[in-house]
Amino acid sequence: MLLTQGEKYSMEHTGSTYILMVHKLKAEDAGEYTCDAGDKQSTATLTVKESVRITRELHDITVTTGQDAVFACELSQEGVTNGEWWLGDNLLQNNDLNQMACQGRVHRLTLQMVTPDESGDVAFVVGEEKTVACLLVEDKPKALILEKPHDTVALEGETVTLSCTVSDPTATVTWSRNDVAIKAGLKYDLRK
Repeated sequence: MLLTQGEKYSMEHTGSTYILMVHKLKAEDAGEYTCDAGDKQSTATLTVKESVRITRELHDITVTTGQDAVFACELSQEGVTNGEWWLGDNLLQNNDLNQMACQGRVHRLTLQMVTPDESGDVAFVVGEEKTVACLLVEDKPKALILEKPHDTVALEGETVTLSCTVSDPTATVTWSRNDVAIKAGLKYDLRK
């Protein structure tokens, strides 16, 4: 097929050098291009790499203080290594708290043990493409007393057990007697 000048192709020459310019490359422009000088030809292969596109965007995430927040997006190509993860205005580095991984076309960021001050925009940037999601880190809810200690009557010299049940098994529970904190020892045995 003979190429002609136009929006797609422009040709020029200076002395004995002939130049073909292919404008606004697309994947379908790939192929063999031949320079024909009558009885001699020379061919070059043009390979067009598609621009990386984000095909699945990040999604907003709400987690509780101390949990991990996992973000994932998908790209149009595998093997992309120049993607960047951002938290607000900070470029993230791969470390113990910010774990970045790529499997096939899926890029994943795991923010470990997040705190409320990390709430904000999380972005993945590759080339001219960008996807942004919101991270909301909520404080741990306060533990609720689900079952309160029962009033108890006991004889002098006996051992008595008081118990209460709370909504969060990781909550810090303290006992007091007449507004004075109780510590475990010979008289008191405190168990979880």
